[in-house]
This record gives sequence, structure tokens and C-alpha cells, in this order.
Amino acid sequence: MPAPRRHTGEGAHLGAPDVLTGLAADAGLDPAGVRTMPAGTAFADAVRADLLRARHLGVSGVPSFVFNGARTAFGAESVAALTAHLDQALAAGAARTDT
Repeated sequence: MPAPRRHTGEGAHLGAPDVLTGLAADAGLDPAGVRTMPAGTAFADAVRADLLRARHLGVSGVPSFVFNGARTAFGAESVAALTAHLDQALAAGAARTDT
């Protein structure tokens, strides 16, 4: 069952290790690896790099959406608005590869 339904429909605490492990297993991830991840530092450098990149792009909150390396949408946006951003990014990407 998807995480939002577990949280809102079943009252599951998404921060609880057993709930996260179950969600990971449902998504096809290795539950044992997920159990050890919070206590480890295996992804610390990648997370720091992501935070630095987000800061460089001007991301100061969530949700923020980055298309073609530039932040073009932030905050809750409609499906139509996100689709328009994606269409623009796809068109810009196609234009770059045509030249």
C-alpha cells in the first residue's frame, strides 16, 4: 500500500523504522539495507552534494521542481502548471539537441 495511504488511512508513522522497512520492501528495496541506512553514513556525501546543489539553485523549501538544471516551479502547483513546465523543458532540451 502506498505511503500516503498508510499514513492518512491507517495512521502509520512514516518515521518509524518498521514502517519504513515495510514501505521499502513494497517498493522492491532490500529491507535489511534500509534498516541500517539511518544509523550509517553511506549516503552522507550524496545528501550534502544534493543540499549544496539545491542551495545553488535557490531552493529554500519543498516542493521545488527543477527542469533542465534550473528551478522553474516551487510550491504546490496544479498538474496543468507542472505539465506546462515539463513541456517547456522538453522543448528546450529538444532544441539543444537539434543544433
